[in-house]
Amino acid sequence: MRVYFKLPFLLSILLITAVSGLQAQIPFFKSVQVSKTGVPLKINGICQDNDKFIWLATTDGLYRYSGGGFEKIVLKETTEPADVSSIAPLPDGGVIFGNRKGGIFKFLNGVVRAIPTGSLVVHSSIGGIAVSPQHEIFVALQGQGLLKIAGDKIENFTTQDGLPDNYLYDVAIDPKGNLWIGSDGGLTKWSGLESKNAFQNFTTVNGLPDNIVRRIDASAENSIGIGTEEGGFVIYYPGTNTFFIPEFFREWSKGSITSILKLENEYWIGTQRDGIVDYEFKGYKRTRQFTKNLGFEGVLVNCMLKDHEGNIWIGSGVNCTCRLERKLNSNGNLMEHN
Repeated sequence: MRVYFKLPFLLSILLITAVSGLQAQIPFFKSVQVSKTGVPLKINGICQDNDKFIWLATTDGLYRYSGGGFEKIVLKETTEPADVSSIAPLPDGGVIFGNRKGGIFKFLNGVVRAIPTGSLVVHSSIGGIAVSPQHEIFVALQGQGLLKIAGDKIENFTTQDGLPDNYLYDVAIDPKGNLWIGSDGGLTKWSGLESKNAFQNFTTVNGLPDNIVRRIDASAENSIGIGTEEGGFVIYYPGTNTFFIPEFFREWSKGSITSILKLENEYWIGTQRDGIVDYEFKGYKRTRQFTKNLGFEGVLVNCMLKDHEGNIWIGSGVNCTCRLERKLNSNGNLMEHN
């Protein structure tokens, strides 16, 4: 179930800076205004393209940040609904995005183009989108399985092909080229990507705390961060085929995990209604929460991104924070730079 927060003020996005050596410090947050019209919106997704533009997928359409603030992208080329549910960068520039009515589009060089889906009529909301270095596009359909687009070749994989469920939430590609899928049927790994029947499924029988997998971070070489509906956060180690549940999440009762961001030594885990949990998997392996004192109490954290400059952007359904960059000087003290 998706939760929407409507507020009487403008929505914004949180931005902080994560700098190596600052992990033990309390991060600084500052608001960045997204909408200038006062229209309530929710940030569903965030990415950065090759030109270093920050893009937001929102319930009020596409927004782009170029340094001076966010601008709304007017989609003149399409009459599709403005509710953009997912977004991802393309290898050669631009972005690909989808909406809750099943539309999939590409924005490149200032032009929006609908991406054809062949004989498949997509009527499901678009979940996660992943693009391989070979330009293969993988789309999680919430009700119609997995969509793969490779040039003119379009394929649709469902439970008939080995998926555990057709309601997919997220897709991610790891550094080895494996595709990871989160669904109402658990976690799925697709290794070769050349065979329909090569899906490897994981459920509570294999160690998952919950069979509904909402979010996946596959950016690490040897571990997969997994967010579930009711079982909290878990890490899967493919090398040993084991699941590890951090102690903080073993008695989880605070709703869905809605976003995951892996940093150098820690995972930031966005929650449905309790802000962000920072879990350090190296060193002291401590856990802390960014909640009430940092403005995250009762906040749905939908998406997070670390940009090319080290800033961390946090999109939520509550408020927005603006750009703040900090570095350590030679004495280890904080100093602000503009």
